[in-house]
Amino acid sequence: MIHAIMEAMGIALDAQFGDTCAIYAEEVPQNLERPCFFLSCIHADSEVYPSHRHRRRNQFAVQYFPAEDDRARQECLDAAERMLQCLETVRTVDRTPYLGTDIHYEIKDGVLHFFVNYNFFTRKRAAYDRMEYMRQSFKQKG
Repeated sequence: MIHAIMEAMGIALDAQFGDTCAIYAEEVPQNLERPCFFLSCIHADSEVYPSHRHRRRNQFAVQYFPAEDDRARQECLDAAERMLQCLETVRTVDRTPYLGTDIHYEIKDGVLHFFVNYNFFTRKRAAYDRMEYMRQSFKQKG
């Protein structure tokens, strides 16, 4: 599920920023092209609820590396505003929407660090023993 959400985030960023920014996930190559985004899941946990439900909390980080070092702060602020809009709600390939919560960002050393949580519930399905054979008989009046 985490991979599907990261893919949805990449699609949303690509739709907002177009081909001007490269998008990397999980691994940053040595010679990265700037400007670019780096997506990663930095924390995930699961909490048990009644009725075989689990609340999944997933915290994602998006780093934005600006193109120009002399205007890095302004470029990071502009990118953050656009990311607030496009990452508020993301849709996976199967069109499942995920609402971003606890969205915040900070700029350190000329790099934008954008954080967003996508939380959801899952339900475990109980395994049932299926019948091997079933016999049915009935009589009809008339």
